[in-house]
Amino acid sequence: MYQKTSFIKDLAENVSIEDVFALDGMELLPFREKPGIFLKMRLTDRTGEVSAFVWDNAEDVRLQIARSDFVKVSGIARIYRDKFSINVTTASCVDGDMVDRNDFLPCTPKDRHSLLDELQSHAEEINNHHLRNLLGVFFDDAEWIREFSNAPAAKRMHQAYLGGLLEHTVNMIHLVPAVCSNYPQIDRDLLLTGVILHDIGKIEEYEYFRRITFSNQGNFLGHIILGIEIVSKAIDSLEDFPDELKLRLLHMIASHHGRYEWQSPEIPKTAEAVLLHQLDLLDAEAYKIVAATCGKDDRGWSWSESLGRWVYAPGAESSDENGNTELDGIWDDEPPF
Repeated sequence: MYQKTSFIKDLAENVSIEDVFALDGMELLPFREKPGIFLKMRLTDRTGEVSAFVWDNAEDVRLQIARSDFVKVSGIARIYRDKFSINVTTASCVDGDMVDRNDFLPCTPKDRHSLLDELQSHAEEINNHHLRNLLGVFFDDAEWIREFSNAPAAKRMHQAYLGGLLEHTVNMIHLVPAVCSNYPQIDRDLLLTGVILHDIGKIEEYEYFRRITFSNQGNFLGHIILGIEIVSKAIDSLEDFPDELKLRLLHMIASHHGRYEWQSPEIPKTAEAVLLHQLDLLDAEAYKIVAATCGKDDRGWSWSESLGRWVYAPGAESSDENGNTELDGIWDDEPPF
């Protein structure tokens, strides 16, 4: 495994660079004032992106790295028009299996092992043995645990980073006790199960090798339909799972976006489905406010594209220790949570 030691956020003028970056695009361009062409690359890691330029033998370098997702570059960091860039002297391909994805995509600032332990402990609190057995199908699957712990919660709108799905789910779990104490007639076991499984389709909806994007399944079906399929298959592997309980749980997954215009194939028709939708929306909207710190003015105001308004965040930091910054964005075919 290649150990990355320098990151884009730490670039300093006239300092030598020799490290691996994700290659997010490149193009050959003509020089303006002399014959010939140069190669412009867009390099990324978990802390940002930077333009890199190959001034000599540009065509040969492009051919060498054309099929690579990751490249090792040597060069010098420069500042041009108030932005860092890298003048590249050498560039070579790097096997994607030899890099740590956590170096190239933003990650949750929270400890994923602790989040997972907390999620499992809540699953074990469920008294309904049918629902507890259903969750056991997933928590006993090491591959599912790995995928669920790594998956983002969204492409852009909220918790769009590795571990975002796990963080988002645990955030919602924290809200369940207060809701159930206020509405004691709610089926707590069903609501907890719905919270844990409502976004399970996102492990198949997204690909996140060097950037977060939609998979073929995600583009064609979306995580709600994928989630219904995944949970239905798991239920069918169990004996004597009640038909009505299955329908109520699948309805929660189908309706958790709450509105047809938010890509929800159904609207909530049970109390547990209504509360699941509201808890989902609450965490997503709260995240957008908390995350809207980049670009704030000296009074603490920042424009949130996804919320469509100015938000106030006095004294908030613009990034965390992992280099995560404002992840707000335009809808881009993605519902707001």
